[in-house]
Order: sequence, then structure tokens, then C-alpha cells
Amino acid sequence: MSKVSEAEEKTSFLQLFEFREYWRHSSEYPERNYGNDVVEYPVIVRYSCVDPKRDRTFTTDFRAYVGSGPHDGVIDLDEAAGVSIDYYHLRFNPAFQRYTFDGSSGALIVTGSSSKMGGDYKVSITPAIERPSS
Repeated sequence: MSKVSEAEEKTSFLQLFEFREYWRHSSEYPERNYGNDVVEYPVIVRYSCVDPKRDRTFTTDFRAYVGSGPHDGVIDLDEAAGVSIDYYHLRFNPAFQRYTFDGSSGALIVTGSSSKMGGDYKVSITPAIERPSS
């Protein structure tokens, strides 16, 4: 896994911020997230890999670090049935992956490439809470 450019890393921080701001307007936004540097949601994850046999859709818990500390921008997904840290990336870092917020679906899209994943991969993360009203 190679490091992304500084500009791409900054863009990923901004995309994560937009994702958080969008979901903050949900009527089911977890109260524990207000005023915290760690944002947590139950999420639906769609993992797409070069080898379609490794594609997975699963529900898990998501944590994103959005403060100014050393973990700023890091995303953690908990393991789920058929998806373990041994075979899938479940920790993402804006220094190594690219984050994009898709406003039409409300998903945060994480893309990267690594030998662990057999090449390029895409992870779509959508909170399993009510979408914000327009």
C-alpha cells in the first residue's frame, strides 16, 4: 500500500467531514456523537474487489476519528461474519486510501490498492440509520 499525495489526504479529510455533517441531520443520529472526536454508527458496508469472489456486503459498527489527534481521519470497521482483518482492510487511513462522500446515496466511499486485497478495492459505507430529510 503506497501513500497518497498530501493534497489527496487533505481532500479525504474534507470528504469525511462532509459525510459526518450530512448524517448529523438524521433524526436517528447517535447522541453520543455530539461533541466527541470519535463518531460511531451502525453501518452497511459493500466491499468490492478485483476478484469478485471476495466481494462482501455486511452490517457492522463504524468509528471515525475526527479530532485533531494522531488518529484524525482514521476509520475502523468491526469484523463481521465472513469478513476478518486477516483478509480484508478494516482500518482506513487518509494517508493511504482515498475517501469520497457521495451525497446522492449518503455513502462514504473508500478506495485503495494493496496486495492484501489483490489490487484495487472499493468500500462503500452507509450508516444504517434514517437518512436526513432534505
